[in-house]
Amino acid sequence: MTLLPTYGVPAPASPLDSVSRDLFEFDVSQIEWSPDSGVLIATSGHLGTFARGATLASVSDYAGATYTAVNAQPAWESRDWTASGTRQSLGLRMGTSDRLAFPTTLRPMAMAGLLEIIETGARTSAGNTLFAIRNDAATGAGMFLDTTGSFYRLVYTDGTTTRLIPLTSGAPVAGDRVQFTWELSGTGVLTFYQSINGGATTSAAGAALALPSAWATSASIRLNSESPTNNGAQGWYRRCRIVAGALNATTIVARR
Repeated sequence: MTLLPTYGVPAPASPLDSVSRDLFEFDVSQIEWSPDSGVLIATSGHLGTFARGATLASVSDYAGATYTAVNAQPAWESRDWTASGTRQSLGLRMGTSDRLAFPTTLRPMAMAGLLEIIETGARTSAGNTLFAIRNDAATGAGMFLDTTGSFYRLVYTDGTTTRLIPLTSGAPVAGDRVQFTWELSGTGVLTFYQSINGGATTSAAGAALALPSAWATSASIRLNSESPTNNGAQGWYRRCRIVAGALNATTIVARR
């Protein structure tokens, strides 16, 4: 950040310029990507490592034309998030081999989360992960959002005891705009919400499980996987947000 005037084409913000007030904020329209290192800088300043060992075909640009994203290059894809008939939202399209991990020192606390995606395929297999706070081994205390085979669920564990919180209705189909939110209370009660295409919210909650003192050592905030080796869910990711306090869905979505 500088008080001096600038001229010409604006330079990208430095990581310190893009820090938000949230615990974690990943908004595809505001992130930076460094082609030389492959690092993605989240709005909250977290440095993420993106990896893909193959190309990803049929990615759509803002005009609807398709291109192939090359190895290790994020697949930026424009889609219609507001059902207006125009491609006004930029997202990150991820295939089964795509991985994005942001190392974090975030500690368990009363918190709320938001994840917005567009479904890119029918969910028929269990264990495909959209979001996680997990270490590389996918063990110990953590949290993750994955599939049951038909629906989505949120899982919370202190490393010994696990709370499985599945939805039992509202399975998104390809093309659906899906908004997930969740609340983790200070007493360890986790509530999970889902809204499809702006419609009514379905929810599920788990029994209280006391918050662990820390997430598993070397945990990362992950999109599209629970670990470097588990099955990627595939999807179009718009934004992900984690905030302090068990805020309700309306508040966390509107928060800026």
